[in-house]
Amino acid sequence: MGNRMVGLIVLALLGLTACKDLHKSVDYERHKYSSLRTSMSNSDVVVFEAMTTAEAPGDTEAGEAIRMEWLKGWLAQRKMCQSGFEILERRGYTFNDANPYGYDLRYEVSCATPPEKTAN
Repeated sequence: MGNRMVGLIVLALLGLTACKDLHKSVDYERHKYSSLRTSMSNSDVVVFEAMTTAEAPGDTEAGEAIRMEWLKGWLAQRKMCQSGFEILERRGYTFNDANPYGYDLRYEVSCATPPEKTAN
């Protein structure tokens, strides 16, 4: 094998190792298993949708904590709800719901209004 072929093999192996670590990223998990969008019926509400996974089961505190981290990550990325948020509704999807991406849970979220500044 020539030096060029060895170089290509080394480069390919380095690329594969870099991809391996990408899948352990919190951002990767958030993007793979959840989404955030504005509600079609109420522009003051954001809809957070999430899948349940082995690491984030549907009805456990640990799973809910992971999903809340995903939600906070989405809101931070989009610079939304900087004064906090409130979950208005949390429910599972049913067979009759429009759910083209196969999410398991749907949250309706409202941003907290920032406190008013007081004059001194």
